[in-house]
Amino acid sequence: MRRLRAAGAAIIGTTNLDEFAMAASTESSAWGPTRNPWDESRTAGGSSGGSIREPAAFCGVIGVVPSPGTVP
Repeated sequence: MRRLRAAGAAIIGTTNLDEFAMAASTESSAWGPTRNPWDESRTAGGSSGGSIREPAAFCGVIGVVPSPGTVP
């Protein structure tokens, strides 16, 4: 991410997954747990914290999932 910022990229979001995506939350993630931005005592939702639509619904925003094969 340092190289992207140094090149002028604007980081608008990141993902947070448990190692090897082997859990149902981000409680054991190296980056710490993902929290709901409106109430940090609650989960952001989604499998491994990396889903899009379910966490978006939990957090009151819209999550767009690209069609399979459109994003490598």
